[in-house]
Amino acid sequence: MLVPSKETPVMAPGGSFSFGDIPYVADHRGTVLCQAGTVILPVGDKSFGFTHIEWKHKAKIEHYYRNMRVEHYVQIAASGYQKLYLERDGRLWLLKFNGIVKTVVVAEYSHAPLAGISSAQYKVITGYPLVRLPDFNKRGAKLIWER
Repeated sequence: MLVPSKETPVMAPGGSFSFGDIPYVADHRGTVLCQAGTVILPVGDKSFGFTHIEWKHKAKIEHYYRNMRVEHYVQIAASGYQKLYLERDGRLWLLKFNGIVKTVVVAEYSHAPLAGISSAQYKVITGYPLVRLPDFNKRGAKLIWER
């Protein structure tokens, strides 16, 4: 039996490995804030990816979104986000607003692209529902894009 590595991508509900796309974003001086790329969900472990979300946030996801699977939750957030925040460490917060609950996925640029995916990649670190937003200013994060 072949055991997947923690970097192995999880298949999205649509049958590909893409859970969504990140746009190219530059500031007014032309400094690149984020590269265009594909959001992927690695198998991960207890610190990131599918395993982390399943282990740490699944109950909260199911509480707000009845019996929703982790893959569906990540796809909804990563393909329908309305705001992108960039943290000092380069991680992106993808936020989708659903009334009271905010859907969030945090992803980081992957410098080691996975086989079979031709574009730049952002791997999902975590994802969970929020009732209130974090203080992005206190975190040193800035809004870089919104629909």
